[in-house]
Amino acid sequence: MGRHPAAVVWGIIALSALGNGFEDDRWRNAVEGWHGFMVEDGDRLRPEACQSPVWDTGLAVIALRACGRASRHPQLVRAGEYLLSQR
Repeated sequence: MGRHPAAVVWGIIALSALGNGFEDDRWRNAVEGWHGFMVEDGDRLRPEACQSPVWDTGLAVIALRACGRASRHPQLVRAGEYLLSQR
């Protein structure tokens, strides 16, 4: 299970506010972990909080179930299989 980028950033900020820097293993691990959220996008580097297909699939499943779609509907079964494969 991945970490949420906001938690990583706030962890870095909190550790820095407490006077920790690169010599602190927790601070260094948080900063290095932040690099895992970075995506090269042409000539720029940007953070990406999550892989949208995973979130979008989960939200679509919730919406379809809320609209009364049967849980055994083939597309919902496929969506569930996809979500489980992303763990």
